[in-house]
Amino acid sequence: MQIVVAAEDCGVMAAAFRVTAFLRREPENIGSVFLLVLGLVVVATGASVLATAALGLVTFVPFVGLAALPLQVLAWLLRGLVFQCLSLTAVGAFLKLYGTFTGRSRDGQVVAIPVNDQVSFES
Repeated sequence: MQIVVAAEDCGVMAAAFRVTAFLRREPENIGSVFLLVLGLVVVATGASVLATAALGLVTFVPFVGLAALPLQVLAWLLRGLVFQCLSLTAVGAFLKLYGTFTGRSRDGQVVAIPVNDQVSFES
């Protein structure tokens, strides 16, 4: 709903109706994007846990453990960047799907926006 509120500059109730219409008409595309992003998040989480565990074993070695601290900080920063990129990619994909659903063009022409299974025209 946040994407619809931002893209359409409408209220929450209007966005709820538009999201409902969007979900009813595009369940396959929305589901495939959702599953793809979920799979990427699971893979990234697994890689993050694996890297944390591997660096955690090194920290038990005297003096070498101090060298692992910057690696751990770097790994956590990289993890944060990867998850932010994944979330931005997901928002972009859903925005593209919603734009295709509404028929919105790049040049801002008049488009048909489905609301409550009816079509209203806005400029």
